[in-house]
Amino acid sequence: MIEKDGAQSIDEGIAYLSQHNPNDLRAPRGTTDMGAGLRGLQTRFVPMGGAIKDSQLAWLRQELAAAQSAGERIIVLTHLPFFPSAAVASALLWNFDELLAVLRDFPRGTVPLVLAGAVEGWTRT
Repeated sequence: MIEKDGAQSIDEGIAYLSQHNPNDLRAPRGTTDMGAGLRGLQTRFVPMGGAIKDSQLAWLRQELAAAQSAGERIIVLTHLPFFPSAAVASALLWNFDELLAVLRDFPRGTVPLVLAGAVEGWTRT
């Protein structure tokens, strides 16, 4: 959210983070400790992560509802993990709780598999 898609996304990301992180988030990289004062699950609120926008959560809710109606199941693929016990806090999606709330609104088994993370050093051939 912070480093992609230009100035609007950067401003949106910093505005979101500023609600949760007291540090100077516009400081040049390496000049300040962006995680200073953050503890536990709060350590996710650093510029290296990201969040899912409300419009994306609404889209996911629609997709899950359609799958449920059709008797289908959904596999969720995500770069950032969103289940706190499955990753270190600093790697979590900023608004993981909102995503989990959407998923928990559907019967168990609607999403039988979630794959999260990135393969370091992977390149296309």
